[in-house]
Amino acid sequence: MSLFPNDIDNQLACRSACLIPTFTAGAAGDNAQVNGISVDRKDATSASVVVTARAVLAATKTLTVKLIVQDSADGTTFTNVAAALQPAGAADSVVLTLTGGAGGSTENGQYQLGLNLASLRRYVRVQLTPDLNATGVDTATVAALFVLGGLVVEI
Repeated sequence: MSLFPNDIDNQLACRSACLIPTFTAGAAGDNAQVNGISVDRKDATSASVVVTARAVLAATKTLTVKLIVQDSADGTTFTNVAAALQPAGAADSVVLTLTGGAGGSTENGQYQLGLNLASLRRYVRVQLTPDLNATGVDTATVAALFVLGGLVVEI
Protein backbone atom coordinates (compact mmCIF):
# COMPACT_ATOMS: atom_id res chain seq x y z
CA MET A 1 0.00 0.00 0.00
CA SER A 2 1.13 3.51 -0.74
CA LEU A 3 0.33 6.78 0.98
CA PHE A 4 1.03 8.65 -2.26
CA PRO A 5 -1.09 7.28 -5.09
CA ASN A 6 -0.24 8.21 -8.65
CA ASP A 7 -3.81 9.35 -9.23
CA ILE A 8 -4.03 13.09 -8.48
CA ASP A 9 -7.81 12.84 -8.01
CA ASN A 10 -7.19 11.01 -4.72
CA GLN A 11 -5.16 13.97 -3.45
CA LEU A 12 -7.30 16.90 -4.62
CA ALA A 13 -10.90 18.00 -4.29
CA CYS A 14 -12.54 20.90 -6.12
CA ARG A 15 -15.33 22.88 -4.47
CA SER A 16 -17.37 25.73 -5.88
CA ALA A 17 -16.57 28.84 -3.88
CA CYS A 18 -18.59 31.62 -5.51
CA LEU A 19 -20.50 32.40 -8.70
CA ILE A 20 -21.53 35.89 -9.67
CA PRO A 21 -23.82 35.60 -12.71
CA THR A 22 -23.50 38.08 -15.54
CA PHE A 23 -24.05 41.66 -14.36
CA THR A 24 -23.96 45.02 -16.11
CA ALA A 25 -21.86 48.07 -15.28
CA GLY A 26 -23.71 50.44 -12.97
CA ALA A 27 -26.51 47.93 -12.27
CA ALA A 28 -27.24 45.50 -9.44
CA GLY A 29 -24.21 43.35 -8.65
CA ASP A 30 -21.66 45.89 -9.84
CA ASN A 31 -19.23 46.87 -7.08
CA ALA A 32 -21.19 44.75 -4.57
CA GLN A 33 -19.42 42.36 -2.21
CA VAL A 34 -20.67 38.77 -2.53
CA ASN A 35 -20.27 36.10 0.16
CA GLY A 36 -19.11 32.81 -1.27
CA ILE A 37 -20.22 29.31 -0.37
CA SER A 38 -19.11 27.75 2.92
CA VAL A 39 -16.59 25.01 2.07
CA ASP A 40 -15.77 22.21 4.51
CA ARG A 41 -12.03 21.73 4.18
CA LYS A 42 -11.84 18.75 6.57
CA ASP A 43 -8.75 16.61 5.96
CA ALA A 44 -7.25 19.12 3.49
CA THR A 45 -3.88 20.60 4.42
CA SER A 46 -3.59 23.15 1.62
CA ALA A 47 -5.72 24.89 -0.98
CA SER A 48 -5.62 27.06 -4.04
CA VAL A 49 -8.29 29.69 -4.47
CA VAL A 50 -8.88 30.26 -8.17
CA VAL A 51 -10.80 33.37 -9.27
CA THR A 52 -11.83 33.57 -12.91
CA ALA A 53 -13.65 36.25 -14.87
CA ARG A 54 -14.96 37.02 -18.35
CA ALA A 55 -15.90 40.57 -19.30
CA VAL A 56 -17.18 42.38 -22.37
CA LEU A 57 -15.52 45.79 -22.08
CA ALA A 58 -15.45 49.05 -24.00
CA ALA A 59 -12.00 50.30 -25.01
CA THR A 60 -9.84 51.13 -21.95
CA LYS A 61 -12.65 50.29 -19.51
CA THR A 62 -11.89 47.77 -16.76
CA LEU A 63 -13.21 45.04 -14.53
CA THR A 64 -11.43 44.70 -11.19
CA VAL A 65 -12.07 41.91 -8.71
CA LYS A 66 -11.22 42.13 -5.00
CA LEU A 67 -10.81 39.02 -2.83
CA ILE A 68 -11.11 38.29 0.88
CA VAL A 69 -10.46 34.82 2.36
CA GLN A 70 -12.39 33.94 5.53
CA ASP A 71 -12.66 30.99 7.91
CA SER A 72 -15.20 29.69 10.43
CA ALA A 73 -15.53 27.03 13.13
CA ASP A 74 -19.21 26.37 12.39
CA GLY A 75 -19.66 27.19 8.69
CA THR A 76 -21.93 30.11 9.57
CA THR A 77 -19.98 32.86 11.35
CA PHE A 78 -16.96 33.87 9.27
CA THR A 79 -14.02 36.21 9.94
CA ASN A 80 -11.14 37.30 7.74
CA VAL A 81 -8.06 35.10 7.93
CA ALA A 82 -4.71 36.63 8.93
CA ALA A 83 -3.37 39.34 6.63
CA ALA A 84 -0.35 37.17 5.77
CA LEU A 85 -2.73 34.64 4.15
CA GLN A 86 -4.67 37.26 2.19
CA PRO A 87 -3.64 38.19 -1.35
CA ALA A 88 -0.90 40.86 -1.31
CA GLY A 89 -0.91 40.61 2.50
CA ALA A 90 -4.21 42.46 2.96
CA ALA A 91 -7.90 41.59 2.83
CA ASP A 92 -9.95 43.14 0.03
CA SER A 93 -7.01 43.42 -2.37
CA VAL A 94 -7.56 43.71 -6.12
CA VAL A 95 -6.46 40.35 -7.51
CA LEU A 96 -7.65 40.61 -11.09
CA THR A 97 -7.89 43.48 -13.58
CA LEU A 98 -9.19 43.08 -17.12
CA THR A 99 -9.00 45.99 -19.57
CA GLY A 100 -10.92 46.45 -22.81
CA GLY A 101 -8.86 46.60 -26.01
CA ALA A 102 -9.15 49.10 -28.86
CA GLY A 103 -12.73 49.26 -30.10
CA GLY A 104 -13.88 47.12 -27.15
CA SER A 105 -13.16 43.45 -26.51
CA THR A 106 -14.06 40.33 -24.59
CA GLU A 107 -11.41 39.64 -21.95
CA ASN A 108 -10.78 36.56 -19.81
CA GLY A 109 -8.49 36.23 -16.81
CA GLN A 110 -7.75 34.28 -13.67
CA TYR A 111 -5.94 34.63 -10.38
CA GLN A 112 -4.65 31.86 -8.12
CA LEU A 113 -3.79 32.10 -4.42
CA GLY A 114 -2.09 29.24 -2.56
CA LEU A 115 -3.15 28.71 1.06
CA ASN A 116 -1.60 26.70 3.87
CA LEU A 117 -4.68 25.60 5.82
CA ALA A 118 -2.81 24.56 9.00
CA SER A 119 -3.83 27.65 10.97
CA LEU A 120 -7.37 27.93 9.59
CA ARG A 121 -10.59 26.67 11.08
CA ARG A 122 -12.65 23.91 9.45
CA TYR A 123 -14.74 26.00 7.05
CA VAL A 124 -13.47 28.51 4.50
CA ARG A 125 -15.10 30.89 2.05
CA VAL A 126 -14.26 33.83 -0.16
CA GLN A 127 -15.83 37.23 -0.54
CA LEU A 128 -15.57 38.76 -4.00
CA THR A 129 -16.22 42.33 -5.11
CA PRO A 130 -16.33 42.80 -8.89
CA ASP A 131 -16.32 46.37 -10.20
CA LEU A 132 -16.89 47.53 -13.77
CA ASN A 133 -15.79 51.15 -14.22
CA ALA A 134 -17.95 51.82 -17.29
CA THR A 135 -21.65 52.60 -17.21
CA GLY A 136 -24.46 50.62 -18.74
CA VAL A 137 -22.84 48.60 -21.52
CA ASP A 138 -20.01 46.49 -20.11
CA THR A 139 -20.88 43.10 -18.62
CA ALA A 140 -18.98 40.50 -16.61
CA THR A 141 -19.25 37.08 -14.99
CA VAL A 142 -17.01 36.14 -12.06
CA ALA A 143 -16.49 32.83 -10.27
CA ALA A 144 -14.18 31.25 -7.70
CA LEU A 145 -13.17 27.70 -6.87
CA PHE A 146 -11.36 26.07 -3.97
CA VAL A 147 -8.94 23.32 -4.99
CA LEU A 148 -8.26 21.44 -1.76
CA GLY A 149 -4.99 19.53 -1.47
CA GLY A 150 -3.20 17.18 0.86
CA LEU A 151 -6.05 14.67 0.82
CA VAL A 152 -3.67 11.73 0.93
CA VAL A 153 -5.52 8.48 1.44
CA GLU A 154 -4.10 5.04 1.93
CA ILE A 155 -5.01 2.70 -0.89
